[in-house]
Parts: sequence; C-alpha cells; structure tokens
Amino acid sequence: MIRTSGKENPMNYLKLFDIYVLITIAVVTMSGPGYGHNGPENLDRTGENLLIVLQPKAQLKTGMPNSGSKIIRLDRKTGRQTLLSSDFIAARDPVISFDGKKILFAAKKTAESRWRIWEMGIDGSTKRAISDDRIDALSPVYAGGLFHLDDKRPTPQIAYIGIESRHGIQQFAIYSADRDGKNARKISHAPVRITQLDIFSNGRLLYDSQVIYPKKADSRQNPALMAVNIDGTDHMGFLPPSAGVKRGERKSFKIAADGRLYFIQPEEITDSKQADPLSGGQLASVRLSRPLQSYRQISKLAGQFHSPLFINPGKLIVSYRKNSDELYGLYNYDLKSGKIGPEIYRSAQYHCIDTQLIHVQQ
Repeated sequence: MIRTSGKENPMNYLKLFDIYVLITIAVVTMSGPGYGHNGPENLDRTGENLLIVLQPKAQLKTGMPNSGSKIIRLDRKTGRQTLLSSDFIAARDPVISFDGKKILFAAKKTAESRWRIWEMGIDGSTKRAISDDRIDALSPVYAGGLFHLDDKRPTPQIAYIGIESRHGIQQFAIYSADRDGKNARKISHAPVRITQLDIFSNGRLLYDSQVIYPKKADSRQNPALMAVNIDGTDHMGFLPPSAGVKRGERKSFKIAADGRLYFIQPEEITDSKQADPLSGGQLASVRLSRPLQSYRQISKLAGQFHSPLFINPGKLIVSYRKNSDELYGLYNYDLKSGKIGPEIYRSAQYHCIDTQLIHVQQ
C-alpha cells in the first residue's frame, strides 16, 4: 500500500493502474506473431514454393502413421522435388517459421521410436531435436514470445501436442516450450483428445477438443474448437460442437489471413472414417470475428477435399480426389466460382496433403 503523509493517496492507485494497463498491452503486442503463417492478405503467393507431406496409401492408425510419410519441397517454376526428411522413417506436420527460414515438424527415426518435434533449415539442413523422447509429440507451431515482468526481453515459444499412455489410456495435452525445447510445460489438463493445433495472429492457440473420459455413448460427438494463451491461461470456447455444422469433426482446420477459418466438413461420419485422417469431405469456413453466425459450406463438388490452404484472396490450394479409392493430388480452388483449378502436383504412390507455402521475408 502506498501512503503519503500518513494518508492514502487515491491518485497513486490510478498511476499504478495506468502502469499495469501499459504493461499488459506491451505483453499482448509482443506475444502476437504478426500476420501468422499465412502472411499479409494482399500478397500474391501463387508462384511460391511448397512444402508437401507425402503419405502412403496404406490406412493410418489413429492419426499416427508408423512409417513411410515424407516431407518434400516443390519448386513450382521448375517442378523440381527435394526430399527434406530422408533422415527419418516418417515425418509429418511441417510448419514454417515467421521469417521463412526454419521448419518445425514431427518425425520418427525408427519404427520403435517416439514421435518427436524437430527443426531444420528451409533447405532441410541442420536438423535438431526439439522435444524429448518421454512422450509422443505432434502438430508443432511457432508461437509468439512469452514475457514475464522480470525478463529483459520476450522468449520466443513453440507449442505442440503431447501424447502419453497411462494405464492403457492415451492422454493428450498441449505443451509450450522455448524455441530450443527447454522449459517445456503442459498448458492443458482436461481429459480430451487433441489432434490439431494452429495459431491466431494475436498469439493465441486454436485446438480441437473432444471429451474421451468419461466415455460417452456417442463416440462420434463433434469436437469443440477451443483457444488458449501460450502460457496456459484463458481456455475459452471458439466454436462449440454443434455450431452450424453437420455431425462430425472439423478436420484440417487452418486460420487464414482473410479473417476466416477454413476446414474440412465430412459429409457422412462413421467411427472408422472419423479415426482415419485421410477421410475427406467438403470445404467449409467460419469468420474469425463471428464464428457462431458465419458457418458456410464452400464446395459442393463430388469427391473429397483435404488440407485447405489460403494463398491469396479468393484462392486456396487444396488436396482433392474424386473418390476414396484415389490418391489425393494438389489443386488450385477458386472461392468465387467454386471451381477446382489446374492440378499443381500429383504422386503416383502417395497422398499429397498438409501443404505449406514457403515465403522468405527479405
């Protein structure tokens, strides 16, 4: 308590309040990652290089393939392909740093090893392990800076999904850590299944949350979409399970620079399809500012979509196949006309999913 001449001075409390507000605003501003991974909305990115996950046609198990998935870099001008994950038996979930010079991804060295978070240069060089091997770690993102009042400067963060098994039950949680993997801490604790993670431009994390304990009679209940700060505070609902969508999870969601969240809405849900990460559906979206009132289905084409990626206003890159027996290829999609554009890339042996744009800031 601050006193002046033995009496409380109310003006001192107002001054302290002003200082607190300024500090709070500074922390929020420094935590935000600017435009996020998509970059400015008005940037034409149709000719930029791509990162692509090549996934074998074999059925996946609960979203954690045992072997065979690869990360490649595609030069869209020359068509040249570069394998970036040759050191691993499996690699997935690539995400590019805000300056476009690093890649976070999940990978396994051997069939028996755990999934761990790794980082490498944009050309595949200087790979280093980020997470330890005590749990499986998937779906990493580059986050903003974590700042405490006694810190000289914000500490850049990453976040990822950690999975561990206790008493035969898988337990899912979100972890936040320094960029080098140190000071890892669990920031979610609810008994829910978490399979996807993305980041808003203000630095908050978006994730899916499906109750798994106690087990409900309807195992196909829609997961809710939730948001949380990188320090684990303010877990809040973003999109509840029944908000304007058909039965089933919102798959492959992606926050875009046009102010919308794009995702895949399965048309017909069964337990086996929901467990299969390669099952697709139609393109859908909600506005980030009004998610409860803005749901709309975008595509109405026969076939299945997967992994939507915003590239510039009115344009997406999508994984698409005409039926469940085909492999996913990469296509342009026009949001205004609703038409699927020319094929960008297709593999004769692998599904092409989870595409990322490579944009190096100058």
